[in-house]
Amino acid sequence: WIPSVLLFIAFATFVVSWSWVPYFGGYMVAALYSMVIVVESMRAGSPLARFFSSTVMRAIGRVSFTAFIWHLWVFIRVNQFLKGEIWAPLRILIAYSALAVVTFVAWYIAERPFMRLPPVRHPAPVPT
Repeated sequence: WIPSVLLFIAFATFVVSWSWVPYFGGYMVAALYSMVIVVESMRAGSPLARFFSSTVMRAIGRVSFTAFIWHLWVFIRVNQFLKGEIWAPLRILIAYSALAVVTFVAWYIAERPFMRLPPVRHPAPVPT
């Protein structure tokens, strides 16, 4: 699983959107080593299972859908406002920090109240 994690990090870091790698077998390779990572993380007592069950990762998982909804908007806005003015790694750090703030606010205002509602009961069908 360690080579799979390293390949996953390398793929996410070095393969750019205009590269030919993803389209000539790269996505298949990514799917295969992602499968190895998922299988290893499901094995009881494995280091990946302990990592993914940590408090921080569980908290990230709890708000991951909210972050998914807002990430593109936040990244585009940060890039528009800071393009060329700030060193790129610092701009990325600012973008992720802004995403964390927006995600927390959106989760706290919108998602959390809905999660506290009682589950919806499906009514009995009405005969017609």
